[in-house]
Amino acid sequence: MSAESLQASMAHETQCKKCCIAIGSIVHLVFAGVIGLIYALWWANANSLQSHYNTICVEAGGSEDECDTNQATLYDVGPLLYFTASYNSPTLQNELWTDWSQALDYAVQIEQECGVIETEDVDNCWLDGNRWSKIFALCGVTMILLAANSGLMILGAWSFHARGLAACCGSLCCCLNLAAIITTGVFRYNTWGNFSALCEGPTKYDSSNEYGVNNDRTYSGDAELIVALWIC
Repeated sequence: MSAESLQASMAHETQCKKCCIAIGSIVHLVFAGVIGLIYALWWANANSLQSHYNTICVEAGGSEDECDTNQATLYDVGPLLYFTASYNSPTLQNELWTDWSQALDYAVQIEQECGVIETEDVDNCWLDGNRWSKIFALCGVTMILLAANSGLMILGAWSFHARGLAACCGSLCCCLNLAAIITTGVFRYNTWGNFSALCEGPTKYDSSNEYGVNNDRTYSGDAELIVALWIC
């Protein structure tokens, strides 16, 4: 559709149709904005955990290079840390895992995929972890962009230029949204994702807690949230 034909089409729209377009865009803005905010909060939580870890690492005498956040994201490798702590403790196995035998099976699969744990190798997939923080970041940005595009479409109910811009940006946002949907499905349901979903280890950053986390949130709860938002 050419710019002229779009402009002519808008000129013949009734006020009722323009209001319907605006109301639909408002609903989508609120929907995408709320989901984007949730993703952003979980992303911020993962970043807070990382900052807390880096601070402790430096205070313990580590250099900035040794505490470099580029090697591993604490939130993403957290289930592995809980697994290691639980390995010789039946009590922790019951407390931190919904199904310890299944977690063992997934751990074996991860070892087959990644090989022996080698923390010095930055390309080792043990350091990639579940990459759920990437889900929060990618999906959060995507939903916020979709919400912004909906805001532009509200103006587009009456403005030709705003509607044309919203249409162009909307196409790009749809491509980004498709990538986010695929990425979320892969990271949630791959071996690392299934392994993490069994973990009841706490993930909520708490500066007042000596360990820096509390159990207001857990990996299994985060897994359920990811699936729920993914379906939405």
